[in-house]
Amino acid sequence: ESEQALGLKAYVLSKLDRAAEGAAVYEKLVAAHPGDRTIMMNAVSLYQQADQDDKANALLENARKQGLLQSENEFRALFIGYVNADKYKEAEEVLVDGVGKGALKPSDDLANDYTLIAQNYLAQDKVPQAVDFYGRAAKVATSGSAYLNLAKVLRNENRVGEAKAAA
Repeated sequence: ESEQALGLKAYVLSKLDRAAEGAAVYEKLVAAHPGDRTIMMNAVSLYQQADQDDKANALLENARKQGLLQSENEFRALFIGYVNADKYKEAEEVLVDGVGKGALKPSDDLANDYTLIAQNYLAQDKVPQAVDFYGRAAKVATSGSAYLNLAKVLRNENRVGEAKAAA
């Protein structure tokens, strides 16, 4: 089958609520064109539709390791995939990588992402890391809620002077 026919087949399968089969077809295309981000993202999308998030995350992580992830949407898809899988360490790595490469820019979305990581650290009683990520969130957020969260954590740690400064 030609690549065009395989793409059409995958599309039709996805419209027939057979996304897992469509994703398997796209896997063939990904194997034939490992550097094609469009094909990879189509496969990821179909795996997500088929509730096969582990396979979607694996494709995205492989692409990240090869340096193929470039856009905010690509990094965010992997970040969210890891958060949904309760893999916060991996999510943090993706976030830091995306920011470092300039794909994830300062925004309220990024502030929310940092806050998710901070909350996870707080739940694990890893306060220094939580303070770090609440601080990162506060620096990129457009509202004051991130600073308020940071102030609450600092106050709970009896770091009153820092808490007042953050609030």
